[in-house]
Amino acid sequence: MDVQARLSHGLPRPGSQFLYLCATLAGLSLLVWILLFGHTPWWYAFRARELGWVPVRWSVPMAGHWSGGFEKSAFQPCPRLSGGVPPDSIAWFADIGRVQRELAARVWQDQRRRPDTTVFVSWWAEISPRGTFGHLGQYPRAVGVRSLGMVRAAAAEDCARAVRDRDLFAEY
Repeated sequence: MDVQARLSHGLPRPGSQFLYLCATLAGLSLLVWILLFGHTPWWYAFRARELGWVPVRWSVPMAGHWSGGFEKSAFQPCPRLSGGVPPDSIAWFADIGRVQRELAARVWQDQRRRPDTTVFVSWWAEISPRGTFGHLGQYPRAVGVRSLGMVRAAAAEDCARAVRDRDLFAEY
């Protein structure tokens, strides 16, 4: 049967079945990727562009003390909850762009910022390589916060208590 006869009978062109097979397999592999990792394969490139740096660790659960104030967004991770990157004695810059409104609502319930607030937080974040971050480059690393977990008033024993807390990274 020639091509014209196939087209008049509604049959696909020769070779188009291979294209349908390729498109179906590509769609299925993309679906499997999304089910396994929770996002598309090109998400990493978009997230790195959004942050302005390429993370050394992706989607890390972290806990520690966050301090916010005038030209300040500092995060001091707990030693055992720092995503496998040894924390410095100096705080890291916290890029809270994605969760800024939610964090402000939980920290300052009346939405009015107060200077020099420190709270204990748990969140999922990307960790930057060493460099200079934040206001005037005063921080050696940065964390790009993706989603917020627990937020509570800061206390001295927070890090020791957090290691045993099963609900620390529960979704709120």
